[in-house]
Amino acid sequence: MYWHLLVGLRDLKGLLICIQSPSQYLQTCRISLVSSFLASIFLGDFAQIDIADGSGMNLLDINTKNWDDRLLDICGKYSTNTCENDVKFGEELKVKLGVPESDGLKVLGNISDYFVKSYGFSNDCKIIPFTGDNPATLLSMQLLPGDVVISLGTSDTVLFYTTKPRPTLESHTLCHPINKDLYISMLCYKNGSLTREYVRDFYYNNCKRDNENVSNSAKWKWFNEILAASSPDPKKYGYYFVHQEIIPFAKGIYRFFNKNMVEDFKDMPESNIRTVVESQFMSMKLRIDQLLTDDRNVDKEFGLIKKVLVVGGASKNNEILQVLADVFGVQVWRFNATNSASLGAAIKARLAYSKFMNNNRLDININEMLEDGNELVAQPRQENTAIYKSMMKDYFELEQIVIGLQKIS
Repeated sequence: MYWHLLVGLRDLKGLLICIQSPSQYLQTCRISLVSSFLASIFLGDFAQIDIADGSGMNLLDINTKNWDDRLLDICGKYSTNTCENDVKFGEELKVKLGVPESDGLKVLGNISDYFVKSYGFSNDCKIIPFTGDNPATLLSMQLLPGDVVISLGTSDTVLFYTTKPRPTLESHTLCHPINKDLYISMLCYKNGSLTREYVRDFYYNNCKRDNENVSNSAKWKWFNEILAASSPDPKKYGYYFVHQEIIPFAKGIYRFFNKNMVEDFKDMPESNIRTVVESQFMSMKLRIDQLLTDDRNVDKEFGLIKKVLVVGGASKNNEILQVLADVFGVQVWRFNATNSASLGAAIKARLAYSKFMNNNRLDININEMLEDGNELVAQPRQENTAIYKSMMKDYFELEQIVIGLQKIS
């Protein structure tokens, strides 16, 4: 019996966990991601892994768009659990993974007869490489160079295009699902909405006596009123890592006044409510600027970041978005389309159809396919933006102190 192994975790660690049983690994003839597995079902044959989703596995060389032989050797040797030196471990794993597909609009073949007979599909229906949710979401957003997507949810995620790969220890770099000359940079923050809610609840409970059976909407109203009435203060910096943070790798709550660490600010609710919001956005701005500094697609005269599009639960909070606009110094737009990943997949299919019908010539503009459903929700206040710009250097230096404290503990 031969196995078709489905890898649900899109990273090297996930693959190692899934294939740590040597006997099952040796019986496995193909390893797929969720995306290529679903494409395989419709195709009735093994579908290739697309480079956008495949680059998230940390086995793909994002420059050559092929599997990295050194990583395959390491991973393959681990999976076979053997010490033999004359076995081509990487070559065996490469066969199981198949050749990655760099053309996201390539027709892999027609849909299998099973779906034609069982569900009435046309036997001429074409199957193209399936991609992941994050690349598909970006396809739905009509992004231009300098546009940044920020998802404000349980975790906060930042996505944007670059013209060159810029991998760092704090960010992910993915290949673009259809454009071979673009890359996707992704920042993932563990302390998102849950941390903002933690600060909200902690200070609400300490400031209010009638806090029993109070609704979340009432607490957010209180939070937003304080946030709207406060202003950025270059003497105050806060770092709120209630959960083990990824960017930077730190845990704990740290506050600084006049560059000195303090247990809490004297005006506890006001300062903490502002700093828990602004510090996250300052971290994002700092790292995006670093990744875009030498990107040839960015007009530096007018700034590295042109516009921010927000999605996620906290994107409905206009007071939080106003701080975001102030920190970044650009307009903030709310992306109102629903099921954005599905929309991006539909756009990918439409582009593939156009290319197929025009003898491999793509003569359609993504932006012309969509109505602009974005809503302008915040304009930067220049006086606040100037203050945040002046705070960036101290923010970075104090963050290094916080990181250093992790090594001590």
